Amino acid sequence: MIRHIVKPLTMAVAVVALVSSLAQAAPDEMQKTPTPVAPPASMSGTVTAVDTHGTATVRTADGKNHKLKHHSWQVGDKVECTTMSGKTSCTKAS
Repeated sequence: MIRHIVKPLTMAVAVVALVSSLAQAAPDEMQKTPTPVAPPASMSGTVTAVDTHGTATVRTADGKNHKLKHHSWQVGDKVECTTMSGKTSCTKAS
């Protein structure tokens, strides 16, 4: 008689243990705060060089040089640059 009860009882205990561990883990997932996304950093810059392939070197206000593909820029042009997720893009200032 005990043999007939042991297997279902073992399965029931295993299911209860699994469900209770999942129930305890769920609130932790729901309480996580989302990672804040930084707004794009905006700064001005000046085109310092343009090579024959259309790659412009832009020096931004923070002192860094960025190489960007742009065929219509000339040395001395003022540009507005935005950096988002480590990638810089610039547009000619009006």
